[in-house]
Amino acid sequence: MKNLIITVFLVFFAFAFQLNAQQKPRTIVTTDGEVDDMDSFIRFLLYTNNLDIEGLVYCSSQWHYKGDGKGTAFVSEMEMTKRIYGERTDLRWPGTTWMQELIDKYSVVYPNLIQHDPDNDKLNYKWWNYTEVGTYPKAVEVKSAAQKQVKIRIPADAQAGETIHMILEVSDEEYA
Repeated sequence: MKNLIITVFLVFFAFAFQLNAQQKPRTIVTTDGEVDDMDSFIRFLLYTNNLDIEGLVYCSSQWHYKGDGKGTAFVSEMEMTKRIYGERTDLRWPGTTWMQELIDKYSVVYPNLIQHDPDNDKLNYKWWNYTEVGTYPKAVEVKSAAQKQVKIRIPADAQAGETIHMILEVSDEEYA
């Protein structure tokens, strides 16, 4: 199995200027999946009906890692982390599906959110391959790119360590 890193983008960014009633802040969220960021992402989801979501971005940090899959032990360069965790083959790895799982849970509270949403617009989805930032040299096809959830087939010629960056743009119908 190839060890590819697929990054789905969502970066949190809110504009610091006065918006009129017809504008929603264009928002991109980037998060590394540590516990504090997961908590912030949950709070963010509660306000997404008031934002123009442009993308969600998974990233990682020195505070958690998956490991190389070969059992290689790593020791943090940070004294406190080294003392607490010692030598590890992985460290507090949240996985790569936690964001989708939280978005699915968002559907439970969505009916209540739209009761208080002044425009109650339908969401539009658009998935696409951001080839300029990935190391895999070819475009990756996204079937049914206008759906909330898609399946992306990793190309057979993709090499271990190559990255494929996928973007999910979400907007409501008023701003589509």
